[in-house]
Amino acid sequence: MVPVENLKKVEIFEDLSDEELEAISKVAETRRVLKDQVIFAEGTVASQLFILLEGKVAIELVTGRHQEAVFYNVEPGHVFGWSGFIHPFKFTATGKAAADGLVMTIDRESFHKIVADDHHLGFVVMEGLAEVITKRLRETRMQLIEALNN
Repeated sequence: MVPVENLKKVEIFEDLSDEELEAISKVAETRRVLKDQVIFAEGTVASQLFILLEGKVAIELVTGRHQEAVFYNVEPGHVFGWSGFIHPFKFTATGKAAADGLVMTIDRESFHKIVADDHHLGFVVMEGLAEVITKRLRETRMQLIEALNN
């Protein structure tokens, strides 16, 4: 269980009521991560959504030269590893702790049980997740354009 106050700081939960946040808090869990710890690996099955509470997480891809390239750094209060909530439920990148920290997780099946009873909660969370994905795609596109111009 995660305190509701922690959930209020999360970008995709900002528009939820205290009652809706309470429902999420009951299924959310936290875990400590250590610097350089792999939180999830590209290509593996995804069943959870991740939210960074403390620390920093690097989102990495393996390049054609079999080297890891960081393309996004997650800051506290932000969502990452959304593949757990988006079909086909496989991670498309690796999430690695860039510093010691605290990560919140929400299991997909537990989330589905909540939204079966509260469609509004599901709509608001998925709408927020879509906004995050759109923003990150835009940022990644700008990085690609910059890299191609150099």
